[in-house]
Amino acid sequence: MEVGEFVVGKTKLGALSTSLIVLLALLTAQFLVGMALNLLVIFAMPPFPASGTSFTNAFIFVSTGAGGNLALTIHFIIDMSLIAAGAVNLAFALRGRNLYKVLSLIGFISVLSAFVNGVLFVASNYVINGISYGMAGSFMLAFVSYFVMAILMYRDLAVEAKPST
Repeated sequence: MEVGEFVVGKTKLGALSTSLIVLLALLTAQFLVGMALNLLVIFAMPPFPASGTSFTNAFIFVSTGAGGNLALTIHFIIDMSLIAAGAVNLAFALRGRNLYKVLSLIGFISVLSAFVNGVLFVASNYVINGISYGMAGSFMLAFVSYFVMAILMYRDLAVEAKPST
């Protein structure tokens, strides 16, 4: 391997590494806000208007302030940031190893699934626990996918940096 080739590889992995750090930080923040919404009684959930139980109406409700619930609005904003960071990560991963591509795709689809389940949970007026479970399961799959990807990437960087004998 030539020196220039290593630098190019390291630069690509550096961008991928940055997107993974952002994703894992956002997922951690999302977890904390989600647990506050789920467990703490100080954040009373505003009832979703009964007149609009569609996905689109729930999306508009959450994106425009969620009936005054700041925690729910922050949860929504973090998820929009996760979708954007996941798309960036997927774009970087497409230039990497096949395993990176697969893990990034699984993570991105999982983030999208968590988002859809979250909006559907709001549309259900927070009563269909199976949808909440789907949101939590998708979140965990995304976190694990991105975490495993980070571990493998750093292992690959260590192997590439190791001087050959």
